[in-house]
Amino acid sequence: MTAIGPPDDSGHSADQRSRAAVLIWALVRLPALAMLVYLLRQPILNAIEQQFDVFYVTDLVVGVVSTPLARVISGTGLFAVLLLLVFCVRRLSPVVSYSILLVTAGAVIALSFNLAATSLLRALFVELILAFNLAPSQFVGQLKKQFPRVWNTLMLAGVGVVELLLWREYWQWVSHLRRGHRSDTSSAGWKVAAAIPGLLLTSLVFATVIRPQRLVAFEQMMRMSSEVQLVESGVSINWIEIDPTRTYLYVTGHDLPRLRRYDLRDLSAPPMLSDVSTGGAQGFAYDPRANEIYAFNTFTRQLLYLDATTLERKRVVDVPDLSPGDLWVTVDPITDTLTLSSEADLEIGVPFIVLDRATGRVVGQSDLETGNVLLHPTKPWLYLTFFRRRNEVMLYNLENRSVMHRTPADQRAERMVFSRRRNELLVTSPVESRIMRFDADQLHLKGYIPATLGVRAIAIDEVRDLLFYGNIATGQLVVIDLNSNKRLKTYYLGPWPRTIQLNVESGTAYVSSRGALYRVDYAGSIPVH
Repeated sequence: MTAIGPPDDSGHSADQRSRAAVLIWALVRLPALAMLVYLLRQPILNAIEQQFDVFYVTDLVVGVVSTPLARVISGTGLFAVLLLLVFCVRRLSPVVSYSILLVTAGAVIALSFNLAATSLLRALFVELILAFNLAPSQFVGQLKKQFPRVWNTLMLAGVGVVELLLWREYWQWVSHLRRGHRSDTSSAGWKVAAAIPGLLLTSLVFATVIRPQRLVAFEQMMRMSSEVQLVESGVSINWIEIDPTRTYLYVTGHDLPRLRRYDLRDLSAPPMLSDVSTGGAQGFAYDPRANEIYAFNTFTRQLLYLDATTLERKRVVDVPDLSPGDLWVTVDPITDTLTLSSEADLEIGVPFIVLDRATGRVVGQSDLETGNVLLHPTKPWLYLTFFRRRNEVMLYNLENRSVMHRTPADQRAERMVFSRRRNELLVTSPVESRIMRFDADQLHLKGYIPATLGVRAIAIDEVRDLLFYGNIATGQLVVIDLNSNKRLKTYYLGPWPRTIQLNVESGTAYVSSRGALYRVDYAGSIPVH
């Protein structure tokens, strides 16, 4: 007699394990992808810079992150409209309700984008997401029946695509894996409930792709504190500098064809303009000793000497060999030299040139393609960082025209500030979310100050021992206590803070940005140590 044992369930167990593995993959793949992107952020940024315009990509990210509240309100408004539409047409036939929903929603989305000065191509993208996610179940069901293997492969391998275009069907597929059966899709209530994920996704994409120009003012109205004053808006402002008497603020920027001088005693008065075009220069150097300002016109390839009192042109020096790209100008009173350092967007010409200030004669040059420069306050030393191509911080001696020290640094190191009290060079690291601390004489790394992703512009109030940094992404000005490295205050300004200048005596910060110039009265809200 043959023994009869328990039935063989190995096939059933294997099927369960396979189902569990697919379910785990379905649930963790997007979080895993997000984590992978974060871990590989540096190589990804390098690839983007090599293949695309990194500025355009950064602009898209900054526009979203710097206006979160306005976008949440916009997305919530669209979701409410779409949900109301779905509820109203729920008892109509699938084709009729689907047609009414797409036409009405398309009109709402197109009108909203038009009011927000956003391309209608983006509106079409949002409409396509809605159309795919709300496609009648009977039509999608036919595809599943006719092409079951293709459908399951799409659900498994279409990471990002199915979550964007087929959210309802994707979760129906996940639910089937988990429960082993499909939901009843015949009731009107199910139609409304099943549409909600697609409506949420459509509203999220809608809020994300709206251009920020019309949202910034709304965001500022809701989040800007009473300590912040909007001095100028609607223009791209780069470098700013206060004169030693704390009376005037000099301003330049890509949207400003002429250098400006604001009277800090009356910011409502129109600024004084230079008598010559600077070509929208990114930066300038101010020399109080000679009472001169130096700006380079990238279009004419000329270095302009301007009188700091009248802003009239005093002299022009041709510098035809300088590499094209955003430019930094520094003036050193000890060696009486001017340094022109280009980011070298194109690797042609000479990116780093030292001139004799009095004669305009070239006295030194190098292949250093700097991202930022900072002059030592009492020595003829120039600190250099590199946004691309080098992961270093350098100390350049202007007396013998050579590099004194160099040390490894984070990729895409950015702006710098000198701390007299600690004899340290502080360098912002936007991608690594920190501020690097270097010994100012030898460039030995001493540690880090925690910051947020996007930290860029930086300044120090030595009297109060406060560190200020502007976050290019969130549009915030953050104040840190340098004794404890703790955040004391955060001010919302607007996207792309670029340069911070402090009037320590009055406890006032002036911040330039891509779109505005701000004045922040911080003394009243932050106590002196």
